Amino acid sequence: MKTICLFFLLLCLINPSGALTNVPDANSTDTIEYSNTSYVDSSYFLDTSDAMTKFNINFRSWIYPYSQAYIFSDVSGNILTIQFSYTRNVGLLTTDYYRNTTALYNGNPVLLTEESINLSEPNVAYEISQKHTEINSIFEGKQSFINIVSFNPDKVVIDGNFFSQLWIFNDVINNVNFKLDNPMYAYTVGLPYTDNSKYEFVDIKINYRDASISQTEVYLETSYSELSFPFQFLFLGFKTVLKVLNILSLGSLVSDLAYYQFQIWFIEPLKIIDKFIGAIIWIIHFVLTQGILWFIGLSEAIIFIYAYSTSRDILETFKNFAKYSVSFFDIVIIKPAMFIYERVLLKIIELIRG
Repeated sequence: MKTICLFFLLLCLINPSGALTNVPDANSTDTIEYSNTSYVDSSYFLDTSDAMTKFNINFRSWIYPYSQAYIFSDVSGNILTIQFSYTRNVGLLTTDYYRNTTALYNGNPVLLTEESINLSEPNVAYEISQKHTEINSIFEGKQSFINIVSFNPDKVVIDGNFFSQLWIFNDVINNVNFKLDNPMYAYTVGLPYTDNSKYEFVDIKINYRDASISQTEVYLETSYSELSFPFQFLFLGFKTVLKVLNILSLGSLVSDLAYYQFQIWFIEPLKIIDKFIGAIIWIIHFVLTQGILWFIGLSEAIIFIYAYSTSRDILETFKNFAKYSVSFFDIVIIKPAMFIYERVLLKIIELIRG
């Protein structure tokens, strides 16, 4: 409760003069897009049963530097703050625009990863700096920027392309992503205070859907990752059949909701069977490795004790120990192995040869 109150206080501090917009309930398994191109409010609220999948905002700026902080929250009180800082470096022929990105999750700094499309290895840091270059124009105007944040929902991806105008240079800007300690189903977003002397918002788009569907997908992905490869292949086959029936029947045989329900119904027994088979394999592996070693070691210890108790001196003890050991292994291991080889394996070989 304290966290939620803190969130509302932050909203007031970010843009006290703005208005609040309630986004219509998704009420569907499909992803819904809400857009507002007339006036961008300070805060947007989805229904508490919904969750964002993508947040997209366009704005224009003309004076640098400046910073923007976007605050996302879910019904559990988790708060994610993503801050962008913009600067530029004007050269003789070109201008470099920079966007520095940082993030806080429940007040703690988040380690960011810049995906390695054009990097030798991923860039991992608490602050990621990205650059876009434009050719200078004799007409000094407003630059158009865009911020796109996607929720997966235990992973957040920030689109690397932050310049929404026609690009002169083919810059390769990598996406920035980071993992969350626990899945976040954001249903509110607070926008930064609109500093009309430096930038202005143009439009906003929010993609969202029923949060239960996102939660179901996370559960299915987690359950799928826990399965062994044969059962993963079996589940993918079942999922493919469901999807084909869903598409061909236009939802009449397998509805969108039933598509997820059937997957849960199918994967639950798969998990149990997979764990049962895994336990059996572990027991067999233990018996064939450590179990045999324990059996041989314990048997040798018992044989030595018996040899010592029936011998007159230490020399006779070792002599009897060797004799009893040979007899033991001949009866317990060699003769059963020869029996299996002569009565079973040789007959199988004869059958194969015809």
